[in-house]
Amino acid sequence: MASVQRLQQESWGGPEKGEDGYYDEVLPLAVRISNNGEFVHVNGATVGQQGRSNVSHGCVNLSPANGKVFYDWVQIGDPVNIVNSTRPLTKADGDIPDWLMSWEEYKAGSALHGRSPAPVAQSTPEPVSKTDGDA
Repeated sequence: MASVQRLQQESWGGPEKGEDGYYDEVLPLAVRISNNGEFVHVNGATVGQQGRSNVSHGCVNLSPANGKVFYDWVQIGDPVNIVNSTRPLTKADGDIPDWLMSWEEYKAGSALHGRSPAPVAQSTPEPVSKTDGDA
């Protein structure tokens, strides 16, 4: 993960430079949470609004102190659950459709759909014997 990330609206198909809604910012402690341009990052300018109002272009803003803790703690693959958003995720959001499907829909997309899994061989481990030199 890069500790400083340049976020550009156009990098994920948003407005082009000069169009309304365009942004090009360098933000510290940025953690990408999707391939659609969503990040969790520090934005000290929004600390007063964080948790109270939506002042982001789609990212999750954190205070410098909380951003440092998050950046140092998070691991690749950790889920990030966004709550209380008025915009629901859809399959058009790209790389997250598996989070939007029922288990039945998910299984139907499997390459093994309709096939029985191969049987797993059962084995019994060999007993371990101690020798005089073992403690």
